[in-house]
Amino acid sequence: MSDARFCDFDALRPPVSPNWALAAPGAGDDKGGRRLIASPVYGDPPAAVIAALATILAAQPRTQVQATDDDGQALEAVARSALLRFTDRISARAAPLPDGGTGLWLYSRAATGYWDMGVNPRRVGDLLAALADRLDRR
Repeated sequence: MSDARFCDFDALRPPVSPNWALAAPGAGDDKGGRRLIASPVYGDPPAAVIAALATILAAQPRTQVQATDDDGQALEAVARSALLRFTDRISARAAPLPDGGTGLWLYSRAATGYWDMGVNPRRVGDLLAALADRLDRR
């Protein structure tokens, strides 16, 4: 994906700061930090996974989907905290997996600051749970 508005998951290197969370197919354990999360394999096509995620995000307070790519397989969103309006960026990409099904890469991170008080790992976990209620998992 060459559009600069979207996260390049192929080149992604999470920061050393603990203010992010990443779900990906086959993600390993980050030694108890709960910032790397294995995402399920979905039976739905990539565009359906992203559409469901966009619907879930749009229903959340202070969260706005800013862009989806032309194929409907990636999105970018912003969430703001209630009290101080801190900004978190949310990026997602869904793609067919070699063994079948659709994989989801979901990255949530603070736009500023060092610590997120666990907000991003909780957000990623909550989004995956909401998707599980809506989509066919293999």
